[in-house]
Amino acid sequence: MYNYFRSCIYIFLIIEIVMNLPITADNRVTQFILDLLGRFKVFNSVAGCKVAELVCICVVCIGTKAKKALKFNLKTMVVYPVLAGLTLVGLCFIFHHGTWGMSMFGFPASRVLYAFCSVVGTMLVHQGLDGIAKYYNHKVGEDRFNFENESFEQSRQEVNTPYSVNIPMIFYWKKRMHNGYINIINPFRGT
Repeated sequence: MYNYFRSCIYIFLIIEIVMNLPITADNRVTQFILDLLGRFKVFNSVAGCKVAELVCICVVCIGTKAKKALKFNLKTMVVYPVLAGLTLVGLCFIFHHGTWGMSMFGFPASRVLYAFCSVVGTMLVHQGLDGIAKYYNHKVGEDRFNFENESFEQSRQEVNTPYSVNIPMIFYWKKRMHNGYINIINPFRGT
């Protein structure tokens, strides 16, 4: 499900660019696809596409898994990507409505810049929000009362019965390592 929503972000981005670049339909199949996509009101405006992409980014970031050794830097992992991404998304609105008379790659220059800002801006916003999600998901797994990763006092005596299973172990408690036993006194109870 996570990969599905992550791919939905970029599928919506591709549909947005296809719907907002001046693409002419030379054959029936292309015209049918453009007409079919045009029926979805979300894809008829840049704002609707950006809202759909932002919703998908938020859903994806909720399911992001944290890495074990996360060196979190707020500026480089969140602030800079999100600010740059939102700036580029804002610029894509300006470039979409502007016409300058130049052309690049057979399209108006303003629309090519719109597509570039849209793709890069969406990717940067995704990266920044993903950094926030990784940080919070990493912090959720920590025990704030157990700074030394200390375990609790365990049984130190070996309990011998005819059917017992005794496994020696070492545990950390009160800043020292202690020897103890895992005593399974009645192994038949759980079977």
